[in-house]
Amino acid sequence: MFKFKDLRHILLGISLLFLFSGSAWSEQAKPLAGRELLRMIRELQGRSAKPAYENRIQEMEAIQKVAEKAEEPEEIIEEEEPVIAEEVETKIEEATVPEEEIVTEEAIEPTIVMEETATIEPAATIAVEEVLSLIPAESFFVVRANSFSSSLSQLDDFLAGALPMPFGPSMLIRNNLSTLLGSADLKGVDMSGSFAVFALPAPQTTGEPLSYVLIPVTDYALFVSGNANIGEADPEGISEITSGDKPLLLVKQAGNFALICKGQYRDKFIETAKVITDKSKTSIAGNLEAEQINKSASEPLWVFINTQAIPEDFDDKLSEQMAAAAMMSGGMVPGGGETDIGTKLKELRFIIIAANPRPKVLNITLTASAMEGSETAGQFAIDSPVVSEFTKLTGAKKPADAADKMALIGALIADARQADLVGTYNLMKLLEIASAMMGTGEQATIPQAQSSLAFAIKFDKDKLTADIALPKVHLIEFMMTAMTQFAPQAQQQEGPGF
Repeated sequence: MFKFKDLRHILLGISLLFLFSGSAWSEQAKPLAGRELLRMIRELQGRSAKPAYENRIQEMEAIQKVAEKAEEPEEIIEEEEPVIAEEVETKIEEATVPEEEIVTEEAIEPTIVMEETATIEPAATIAVEEVLSLIPAESFFVVRANSFSSSLSQLDDFLAGALPMPFGPSMLIRNNLSTLLGSADLKGVDMSGSFAVFALPAPQTTGEPLSYVLIPVTDYALFVSGNANIGEADPEGISEITSGDKPLLLVKQAGNFALICKGQYRDKFIETAKVITDKSKTSIAGNLEAEQINKSASEPLWVFINTQAIPEDFDDKLSEQMAAAAMMSGGMVPGGGETDIGTKLKELRFIIIAANPRPKVLNITLTASAMEGSETAGQFAIDSPVVSEFTKLTGAKKPADAADKMALIGALIADARQADLVGTYNLMKLLEIASAMMGTGEQATIPQAQSSLAFAIKFDKDKLTADIALPKVHLIEFMMTAMTQFAPQAQQQEGPGF
C-alpha cells in the first residue's frame, strides 16, 4: 500500500489532483488529436493553419445548432476589468520573466490585467439555505455549483483558447443534461440556480458509496411532464429516468430540487429522500463554520470533503490516486513513509476547495482544518519541519522577503501580503518529468514559460489556507508546450490520417 510520510504529501497531492481533475470532463468532449491538435498549436502561435477536416466542420455546425436551439435567454453577470496602474503592471511583467528561465522565440508575451473579485449574486435566501440543509451530515463528499449558467460561462471564458477543444464545458454539460432528460430546453430546470452532488457511505447491501444529484427546479410538475425521458410518478412520488442504453435513474422532489440516484438502489433512495427533507435532521451545514457556509453559497464552485466520514475501504483508492500524483509531481508528492493516507485524513476535520474562474485567471482556495491536538494540527505552523521542507522545495518566502515577486503575486492574489508564505511555481517542470517518463527516462530540457502560477499560504491555529492563482496565459503556454512535446508521439501511435 502506498504510504505517506507527512502532511506535505496530502496537501500538495490534493492540489495537484484538483488541478488535473478538469481532464475528466474533457475526455467526454473528444479532444482534438494528431493533425488537428498540431493545427490548433499553429493557430495559437499565430502561424497559418492547415485546412480543417470537413467532417469536423459539419460536426461543429450541428453542435452549434443544438446549442442555439437549447439556449434560453439568461441574464449574465458581466465583470468589469479595471486596468492596473501602469507602475504596478510594469513590475508584474518584470517579475513574470525570471532571468534564469529559457524563453522560446515564439513564446507568448503575458499581459496580466486583473479584474475585481467576481461576485455571483446568490439565489433567493431560501434556495441558498436549502442546498446545504438538504445534504445529510454523514455525507463525505459534496460538490456545489452556484449560479450554474453564469459560472459555466465564466469557466468557458477562462478556458477559451487554452484547451484544444472546439467548445467549452457549458455546451458539453448542457447537451449531456438535455440528452439525459430528453428535452432540448430543459423544462422546469432552474439553470441559474445551485446544482449539487453528494456521496453517502455505502449501505450494508452494496459495496460502493451512493452518489446523489440535486437539480434546482422552477416547477417540479413541469420538470416531470415536460422532459420526455422522465416517467410519471408512482404513489411514492418517484419517477424513472430512461435514456437509451444508459443506466436507469430514479428522481423525486426534495423541496425546490429534484433528487436523482441510480435505479438499482430504490430502497436506499426512498430512505434518503425522506431523510433529507426531515427538518429535524442534522445537515452538512452543522460541520461548517459561518465563513465556510457563506463561501459555499458565493463561490462558483465549492467542494467539501468530510474527512471524518470517508469510508475505510477508500484508503486503497486514494493511495492509488496519490501515487499517480507522486509520479507526475517529480518529488513534490513523494511516496514512501510510515503513515498511510487514511490515518492522516482522519487527523483532519475537513478539506474545502473553492474555485473562481475569471477571463484571465483561475483562483483556487484550499482550506484544511485539523483535529485539535493532532500531529497534523502541529504541522500547521510556519516554523514546523514540514513547512520548512516545503519552503526549500518550492522557494516560498515570507511576503517581506519576496520583494522580487510580490508585484506579480499581489496582482493575482488580493490579500497575499497578509499571508505567512508566498511563492510561484512553473508548471513546465511537470512537463520535463512527464517527458522523462514517456521517453528515455532522462529528464528533458523544456523551454520554461514566461509566466507561472502563484500561491499564498496562511496558518491559523489548527487551520491552513492556500490560495492558488493560475493565470490563463500560463495555462496557454503550458498547453501549447505540452501539445508540441507530446502531439507528435500521439500522431505516430495513431498512424497517418486520410
